[in-house]
Amino acid sequence: MRPKIDPKVDYAFKKLFGSEANRPLLIDLLNAVLELPEGKRVREVTLLNPFTETSYVGGKVAILDVKARDESARHHHLEMQQAVPWSFDKRVVFYLCTLHSQQMLSGDYYETLRTTYSICILNERFFADEHYRHAFQVVDVEHGVRFSKDLEIHVLELGKFNLTAEQVRTPLERWCYFLKHGESLDSEQLPASLDTPVIRQALEALMALSQEELERFRYLDRLMAHRDEVSRYRAYEDKVMRALKEGREKGMEEGMEEGIEKGIEKGIEKGIEKGIEKGIEKGIEKGIEKGIEKGIEKGELIGRICLCQRALKQPVASREELLRLSLADLAHKADELERQLLPEGNGAAG
Repeated sequence: MRPKIDPKVDYAFKKLFGSEANRPLLIDLLNAVLELPEGKRVREVTLLNPFTETSYVGGKVAILDVKARDESARHHHLEMQQAVPWSFDKRVVFYLCTLHSQQMLSGDYYETLRTTYSICILNERFFADEHYRHAFQVVDVEHGVRFSKDLEIHVLELGKFNLTAEQVRTPLERWCYFLKHGESLDSEQLPASLDTPVIRQALEALMALSQEELERFRYLDRLMAHRDEVSRYRAYEDKVMRALKEGREKGMEEGMEEGIEKGIEKGIEKGIEKGIEKGIEKGIEKGIEKGIEKGIEKGELIGRICLCQRALKQPVASREELLRLSLADLAHKADELERQLLPEGNGAAG
C-alpha cells in the first residue's frame, strides 16, 4: 500500500520527527546526518517542542521545526523547507545561535555549553554546485583551522539527490530517498535497500495520516497552503528581480553624471593624501575611479527608491532631495520600501 502522503509537507514532517511516538525516527535521522563516531552517537532525545494536537491551529502548524536535546545535552534543530527564501542563510544562523544561547542558565559557565546542530532539509537547490549535502563549522577559511566545534549546520538539498533505490547504500541516502519518494513507496513491495525497521515505522506513520480522516484533512490543508505559499514566493521573486533590473538601469543613467562629479572631487582629495607616496597624478586617477563607483552605487539606490515608490503608488521623491541623502540613508530607505512590497503574510516557507 502507498501512503500518498508527502513527508516533506510540514504537518507530515513534524508528525514523523517531532512526535513522542516517533522518537526512534528522529534519533536514526540525526545519526545518519551527523555521522558521529561510536561512543558519541545519539542514543536518546528529549523533544523540546513536541508535536501535539494543539500545534495545529486554524489550518496552520504553529511550530514547523523540531528541537531536541540528546542524552549528552547536545541540542538539535531540524527543519524542512519546501521553498527556499532569500533570507534562508541568515535565518538558519539566527535560529542556531538562539538555540545555542538557550543552553545557558543563570549561574552556568561557558564550559557547560555543548554542541548545537542545525539540520536543514531543502526540497530545492540552494548552492550552485552538484553536492546534495554540505556541513559547515566555524573555521578559518584560509587555513582550514577549526575555531570551535560548538556550532554545526548541515544542509541537505533533495533537489540534487538523484540516486535510485538500487543505488542507496548509507543511512543518509536511505532517509533522503524516503523524504523525496515516500509518498509513492509501497510497503508491500519495499526495495531491499529501504526495508529497515525505521523506514517501515515511518511508512506506517504516513499510512496513519492517510487513513485517519481528520489527520488527512489537516495534511491536505497544509499541502494547499504550501502550494499557495510557493506560488506567492515565485511571483514575488519575479517582481523583485524585474524591479532590481529596472532600478539598476535607471540608476546607471541618473547616477553617472553625479558619480563623475563626485569622483573628481574624491579623486582630488585622495590624490593630495597619497601624492607624496604615489604621486598626484596616480592619486587623482584612483580617486576618480573610486568616485565613479560611489556615484554608481548612489544612483542605483536612487533608482530602487523611485521604482519602489511608483510600485507602491507613493509620491516619487525628487532627484535633488535624494541626492542630498547619504549612501547609508539611501540604502535604509530602499530596504524599507522593498519590505513594503512583500506580499501580505509572506515569510519563510516551512
